[in-house]
Amino acid sequence: AGAPAGALAVVPLCARKNSCGERWRARGGRDRYWLVMLLLGANLAGLVINFLRSAAQIAPREADALLVTLGIAFAYLATTTLFRVYPPPVALNRAPRTRLLALSEEERAIAEKIRVLMEMDKVYQEHAFSRADLAREVGVSESALSKVVNAAFGRSLPKLLNEYRVEDAKRMLADSSIPIQVIASEAGFNSLASFNRVFRDITGETPSAWRQEHTAK
Repeated sequence: AGAPAGALAVVPLCARKNSCGERWRARGGRDRYWLVMLLLGANLAGLVINFLRSAAQIAPREADALLVTLGIAFAYLATTTLFRVYPPPVALNRAPRTRLLALSEEERAIAEKIRVLMEMDKVYQEHAFSRADLAREVGVSESALSKVVNAAFGRSLPKLLNEYRVEDAKRMLADSSIPIQVIASEAGFNSLASFNRVFRDITGETPSAWRQEHTAK
């Protein structure tokens, strides 16, 4: 049962874009791919060990020891990979309730979809992610999208994307082992120069100064 269960894990990996190739090219796609391969490999190794034990090729005690070792190794690798592939969601300050109440029910539903795409799916991490991409994800026209973004979040879409990117960058800057250039790319900026400029515009500090101030505490 282990191997089929592992194989089923590939389905959600590829379902959203209907293409494993597109998931591979997406940010984090390779990490998710190898996580699934790790699951399949562990299941296969477990089946081989059980087969060898049933065929009396290895002693039951040795087989049990191998299975325990395999389980511990898989648990360690899977959990450390999951923390990298699925980091905590990034959230901005919520819009005032009066702003949301001014929206229609349909517009509030669109705003919630946008929030989930930003905070959970982290679409802003794709530096080329555009208004057309977000409109397609939400299922509305670009003009309707712009209207909801401005009304619900009180800012333009480019500014909203950059604010999420900066918040995400702050989380990564807290880990002083991550180079700033890597953080810029992971957060969705297409260059280190644009990252430094936007980060300073929003926070009033350079990424290096922010890191030094907040990691010293």
